[in-house]
Amino acid sequence: MSAPGATAPAACAPSAPACLQLATAGPADAPALLALINSAYQVETYLGADSGDGGVGFKKTDRLDTLDDALEMLATSTVTVATDARGRIVGAMSHLVKDDGWLYFGPFAVDPSAQGAGVGRALLQHVEQLARSRGCHGLEITVVNCRSDILPMYERLGFVEVGTEPFPHPWRIHDARQGEIWMRVMRRAISAP
Repeated sequence: MSAPGATAPAACAPSAPACLQLATAGPADAPALLALINSAYQVETYLGADSGDGGVGFKKTDRLDTLDDALEMLATSTVTVATDARGRIVGAMSHLVKDDGWLYFGPFAVDPSAQGAGVGRALLQHVEQLARSRGCHGLEITVVNCRSDILPMYERLGFVEVGTEPFPHPWRIHDARQGEIWMRVMRRAISAP
């Protein structure tokens, strides 16, 4: 994380890419990560609410249910955070190199108030540099099938769908939506350094 009292140049907007600092999160960041990730993924609670099932979205719990979930994520992967000029965590990306040579990232979260300001792009560029330096084939993410709102964004960034897999947390899906929800596996190859 950034040093206490560190400030960005006065001309920086708080979440401008030039003002962002990227760092590896630690256990002390777990409460902020829990709040950020759940805030960024709150839209999933409502997705599909117009599907004729009485207004039920697909998800019935938060993305991370407890502080222990955030601590587990920190223990099982590397989490890169982006802090703004005020030292506030405005973005986070969990990532790890898989046995098949792809760098998987997710959850990938940007504070809703900072979306569209380049925070996500800065995190994605950072993790791509990591993947390249580690000799990975490229980047991989899974996107829940009903998130048609973000699929075009990943496609514009060069990701292509290469398969599907079951939703990893079925207890988070409303009973009325079981069987309708699955994950799209998307990849983007990277060139050698």
